[in-house]
Amino acid sequence: MKPERIVLTGGPSGGKSTALEYLALDKPHMLFESGPEVATMLLSGGFPAPDEWHTWSPEWQRHFQHAVAATQLALEPVMDMRARR
Repeated sequence: MKPERIVLTGGPSGGKSTALEYLALDKPHMLFESGPEVATMLLSGGFPAPDEWHTWSPEWQRHFQHAVAATQLALEPVMDMRARR
């Protein structure tokens, strides 16, 4: 049986980290694992973002969202392994 998983999602400064801190205080017997925000990870890690020479386009957005989804799916089993330590 897979353990229950709760995912917090929301925009920047939406209170996800604060909510996680409160959950950890309220449920000290539970293990909480925090993963990176994938879009930020990609953009700060070198994924080519729009700039003054390469403007945003629906095609760029489609490729970026595909990269975010693929990276998120690849991270989930790793985060599950970390949570089972």
